[in-house]
Amino acid sequence: MAAAVLLLTAPAFQGFSQDLLKITENSSASLTASWDGVSATVTPLAADHWQITLPVQVVISGGEGLGGDAIAEPAGEVGWNNVTTSPANTFVNVVDVVSDSPTTSAFAAVLPNNVPTPGGTLLTASGGGVPFNVQFNDLGDGPGTGTVPEGGSTALLALPAILALFAMARLRKSSIPV
Repeated sequence: MAAAVLLLTAPAFQGFSQDLLKITENSSASLTASWDGVSATVTPLAADHWQITLPVQVVISGGEGLGGDAIAEPAGEVGWNNVTTSPANTFVNVVDVVSDSPTTSAFAAVLPNNVPTPGGTLLTASGGGVPFNVQFNDLGDGPGTGTVPEGGSTALLALPAILALFAMARLRKSSIPV
């Protein structure tokens, strides 16, 4: 029985790669990536901009061969995470990631956050291509997402408490009889 089910369902999965490009944006300065569970090299180019070097050749080009993949920023934030390869419709081993972008291509394939979804084509040994999954997890780096405030804000928050301590020490000193 199990063999019959396997034989009947095999054509549905034929030609589909189970490979996964997993990308996690930790902040505007931190991104990690892996291909099938193996860490990939991530090169920061600027704030919210990275290149990922993969051990395989892929193309991520969205609809009409243009646009790449687009993942909306988490709730409460505006913008897109754009994942592309360049030039369009050419297999390469470098993937470009731009986060917090105000726009995306009208031809981009819109993917859900943190869900493995067919998002590109993997070059096969025969020279053809099969779809692979892209999973982009934006952990959020905007206001109210649990990120640590920068040092200037923290120092300003401490200032009223420090001033109150100085005032209390001065009052105490003046109330001690000599």
